[in-house]
Amino acid sequence: MIKDIFILLIKMDNNINNCEDYIAPWKQTKYLVLSSSFFLFPCFYGYYYKVYWYSNTIFLASIISINYWRDAKYCWRRYLDLIYSKIVFVISVTTGIMYIKYYLHLIIAYVFLFLIFCSYSLSELLYCRKNNNWYVYHMIFHMLMTYEQFIIINSLIEN
Repeated sequence: MIKDIFILLIKMDNNINNCEDYIAPWKQTKYLVLSSSFFLFPCFYGYYYKVYWYSNTIFLASIISINYWRDAKYCWRRYLDLIYSKIVFVISVTTGIMYIKYYLHLIIAYVFLFLIFCSYSLSELLYCRKNNNWYVYHMIFHMLMTYEQFIIINSLIEN
């Protein structure tokens, strides 16, 4: 993951001033703006139960993701989203491993983690193959992450 971040930073240095090329059209990315806003639901749930540090982390992830997908171009917003989302993913997995104790939540969390990898990988594969349905799998990825956040926050509340 650290290697990927450095590669992104190098690419960012080369592309930061070229903010004209779109990754995908608005007719696709508008759905990703919507699904990125789903992260706000577990965020507010966490605020209600005073899990501020984790809620702030996913609130920022949601804002960064929405900001990127609203105008998805190869520029600094993309690189910020790519880097921050990976950081949040590591925080989420680590927090889940440390705090999810309820057996049913553990099973659901690990199944969803597998589905998260599958949906994200499939969205990337379809995007690379220029399949216009790639964004559907990325939306599924966002929805699975949202549910996973609820499980993690619920586990933080219980501890």
